Amino acid sequence: MDETPKHLLNRLKHPKRKLRKNSYSRQEPPRKKQCSGLGHPRCFPIQNLPYHLIFEVVQNLSYEDLCSFSISCRQFNKVVSCFWKSQQSFNVHYCFERIFPNVNQFSLRYLHCIRKKMSRILYLIPPNNLRSVDLRPIAILDSHMLDSMAALTKKSPSEIFGAVRYLDLRDILLSFREFQWFAVASPNLTLLRITGKLIDINSFPDRDNSQTKEVAVQRMELEDAVFHLKSNLTWPRLQLITTLHHLFPKLSTLDLQ
Repeated sequence: MDETPKHLLNRLKHPKRKLRKNSYSRQEPPRKKQCSGLGHPRCFPIQNLPYHLIFEVVQNLSYEDLCSFSISCRQFNKVVSCFWKSQQSFNVHYCFERIFPNVNQFSLRYLHCIRKKMSRILYLIPPNNLRSVDLRPIAILDSHMLDSMAALTKKSPSEIFGAVRYLDLRDILLSFREFQWFAVASPNLTLLRITGKLIDINSFPDRDNSQTKEVAVQRMELEDAVFHLKSNLTWPRLQLITTLHHLFPKLSTLDLQ
C-alpha cells in the first residue's frame, strides 16, 4: 500500500480547514495622492507670482480671508506679516469698510463692537509701527474703553500709540481723562485735530482766575508752535489750548474746530 503524503492526510482529516493566505505578502504600499489643480496648497498658481503682486492681492482681502490666506503656506504667511508691518496709518472708518466688509454697520455704533474690531487689527500691527491714527466715526471715547482695548491687544498703550505723530479726534466726545491717556500713550504727538464743542471743559482742572487772556497768549507763543483756529478765541478755548500744550510738549499744530 502506497504511503500517502502527510499534507494530504491532514486535508482529509480537516476538510473544512482552509489554508491561510499571508495577507501581508500581497499588500501593496499606499499610493501617494497626486496633486491635482488647486486642491493642494502647494499647487496654488498664485505662488508662482512675484511677491509684489501677491502683496497687492493681500491688500484687498478681508480679515477672515487674511487669516485663512496666512495659514495656507509659509510664503503667504510672510506676505501677510509684511502687510501688517507696512500699516503705518490706522483709519477706523477705512479699516471697517475694507477689512470687515460683512459686519453690520448698525453694530458699529456700539462701543464694545468697535473695541473688539479695533483690538483685532491693533493686535496684528507690530508695536511702535503706527504714525497716523484717525478714530472717526467713533462718537464717544472713554479711558476705560481705551484700557480694555489695549488689554485685548496684549500690548501697552505706549506700544500701540508710542510712535504716533498725527491724531484725529474730530467729532468725538472727549474729557480730560482721555487727553491724559493719549498724553502718556503718545508723547511724540505733533498734530492734533479735535472738535471744541464736543469737549467737556468742566472736566479740566481749574486754573487761577486772575490769569488774563494776554498771559495765556504769551504762554502759547512758543517756538515751532502753530495753531489753526477756525473760530473766535474765547477764554475756555484758550484754557483748553494751554492745557493741551502742557499735556503734549511736542505739539506743533492744533486744529480746533
